Amino acid sequence: MDAILTPPDRIAEANHRMANSLTLLSGLVRMQAKHAGRAPKPLSNAEVRLMFDSLAARIATLGQLHRMLAHIPADGAIDLNRHLRDLSDTLMAAFSSDLQPVAITHRGAACHLSAKNVQPLTLILCELLTNAMKYAHPSGVPLHIGLCCEAHANGDLVVRVN
Repeated sequence: MDAILTPPDRIAEANHRMANSLTLLSGLVRMQAKHAGRAPKPLSNAEVRLMFDSLAARIATLGQLHRMLAHIPADGAIDLNRHLRDLSDTLMAAFSSDLQPVAITHRGAACHLSAKNVQPLTLILCELLTNAMKYAHPSGVPLHIGLCCEAHANGDLVVRVN
């Protein structure tokens, strides 16, 4: 399929992916707003900051995803382990602090994932990692997260978050 795509076709595909990402992001923002509006009491400064940090991490993740996918044909593939490293770096920058340090370790060899499946998996993993960081330990104990991606001979791809 990639051989017949012209540069304008590739740009249109990238724009289509970005439009889908922004629509999804808009829905996430609305869900956060609805959740905040239903809180039994006003949100504290820390809760508001956490909400904005979470949204900023999602925006950064989608931007990073768009930059990566802009260079990959629609029928191409990515190395998921490399992508997970980039994703976790983005999230650690958003959530790690002196009060709650976060460390993420990676294991596994190259795992290839089709470009069409990268966005949904990225968003799922972003939610898992974000929730692990947001709700880790109330006393600020350092958080250690393990990520592992394994490709099996039968074609299965297993991602573990510990």
